[in-house]
Amino acid sequence: NKGELTFTLKKTAALTPYAQVVVYTVLPNRETVADSMDFPIEECLPNKVSLKFSSPTALPGEKTSFNLKANPGSLCSVQAIDQSVLLLRPEAELDAAAVC
Repeated sequence: NKGELTFTLKKTAALTPYAQVVVYTVLPNRETVADSMDFPIEECLPNKVSLKFSSPTALPGEKTSFNLKANPGSLCSVQAIDQSVLLLRPEAELDAAAVC
């Protein structure tokens, strides 16, 4: 016999980087048949955060300002470094994978 099974997965940070779905059945002769498949899940953070600077670039010592908005309960951190640091050590840049 053939059949079709449809279900929906809600993307959450807990499922990243992939969700593994395991399907099994117990046949009438009590034999168990199973299979699994991994589904990649896009990295997502539960809280929405936005950061806007008054200017996209600034000279050393120049005044600048920024506006940080986040959902209540969010943990936020701001790092100010010279761009050359990221050129010399690109692994020092934070991204969603480092936060999750």
